Amino acid sequence: MRRRDLLKATPPLLAAGCIGTPGSQGPQSSVDVDVAGNDSSDDYSLTVDVVEVTSEKALADLHITVTNTGDDTVSVSSGGPMPFGILVADSVDTDAAFLLWSERYTRSNEIRTDGYQIEFWTNAGYSTIIQPEDSLAATYTLREDTSIGDRSTAIAEGRYELSGCDEEPFEINGTPADVEIEILQAP
Repeated sequence: MRRRDLLKATPPLLAAGCIGTPGSQGPQSSVDVDVAGNDSSDDYSLTVDVVEVTSEKALADLHITVTNTGDDTVSVSSGGPMPFGILVADSVDTDAAFLLWSERYTRSNEIRTDGYQIEFWTNAGYSTIIQPEDSLAATYTLREDTSIGDRSTAIAEGRYELSGCDEEPFEINGTPADVEIEILQAP
């Protein structure tokens, strides 16, 4: 049985007021994000939360968590780097897309980066086993200065499906992750 939960979220600067010391400059632009993810199994839950921005050029941080809620192990399969691979948000309505940045890209042997650009990656496949009551998590950042290969990415208003660099999202127990991001207000 599948169900979709809509998690309404706004960046912490919009929701929590000013973060930082008096007189400090925060991010110059903001983005308003809705995230719809699946929480669709007796065996696991998938949550995507907009969390406190951790980088000065970040527009929003998305924290992805897969939790094993069952009695058997749960498998998460992806390309490198583990646990969820390279993530791209592809527009549902246009050919627009943007790269979700992870610091794991810079530490990965499968990926060559230059600044916030992914220049090259190999199609390695990984599987991570989650034991009952354990979880697997990673944080990805929405930034305006990212790109992948020769494909420049831009964050624009609209609905996007989460996918990988090979147009396939990570899988949970063999089922592709079902996450939709809606940019309600772009920078």
